[in-house]
Amino acid sequence: MDSSSPIVDAAAELGELHATRHTDICSRCDTDRQRRRLIGHIDVLVAALAPPPRPGARAHTESVGSVVDQIASCCAIAFHAPLSRVSPGEIADAQAQLRGLCGEYSDLIDEVAAGICRLPTNTLPNAGPSGIDVLSKRER
Repeated sequence: MDSSSPIVDAAAELGELHATRHTDICSRCDTDRQRRRLIGHIDVLVAALAPPPRPGARAHTESVGSVVDQIASCCAIAFHAPLSRVSPGEIADAQAQLRGLCGEYSDLIDEVAAGICRLPTNTLPNAGPSGIDVLSKRER
């Protein structure tokens, strides 16, 4: 990547990984390992850049890296999924979910920057099910 932000680079790489999941199901384990690494990388960068939370700041349930991973998953379905595997309804659902996630991401970043939200620190990044996992379970 050639951006000025390592967070943007990691987000772009997450998007590429999710898009790959739609065409190369066999690489799922390696892809999930790479996703966990990138989620953790984003979280470390955010922790280094974010101001300390105020006393009594509410705890957020997900890390910034996890939210970025969810956005990448929805983008992969909404814009890159092969139509042979994803219905128009699923694409519309992913686009709607993407709009909501982008709003949540923006609110999260604003709250962290203002110190009114505390990010989780004691959990490992969860590379939970992505959109392709849900779709592939239907095919079994």
